[in-house]
Amino acid sequence: MNIKKILIILFSALLAAIVADILITYVNPLILQNDQANLTKVNHKGQKDIHFVEVKNIIITLQSSEGREIYLLLELALSTDSEANMNRTIALLPAVRSSTVDLLSNLDFKTIHDLSIPELRKKMMAAYERDFTTLDITMPFDNVIISKIVYQ
Repeated sequence: MNIKKILIILFSALLAAIVADILITYVNPLILQNDQANLTKVNHKGQKDIHFVEVKNIIITLQSSEGREIYLLLELALSTDSEANMNRTIALLPAVRSSTVDLLSNLDFKTIHDLSIPELRKKMMAAYERDFTTLDITMPFDNVIISKIVYQ
């Protein structure tokens, strides 16, 4: 190989490394952030605004009565009444995730599986209210919606 081909290969490799660094540093965090909390705003004529913050991929390990591990995948949407509360909800997503995992990981598979969705939502809202009160924080969302629940 002559020196010209070697320089072209080295330059191409350097350019590829720079592009990869830019993608990893700047684009990947944006993709992850949008994946964790998708935002939606709904406004009907004469009604107040409703904002939704999606909480994706909450994975919880449950125990079956036979001692097997069963995985629960949850995706939620938290509804708020203002943009300010939507932003507060986003900031408090780690507390929401923690409260959800704490509540559900202490129950066995059969107990959770036998709950209706409205009953599960009630338990989750009660846990959120309890945990936010413990943290001395006003809960910035009004409701939790279970958009996906998968047992494996």
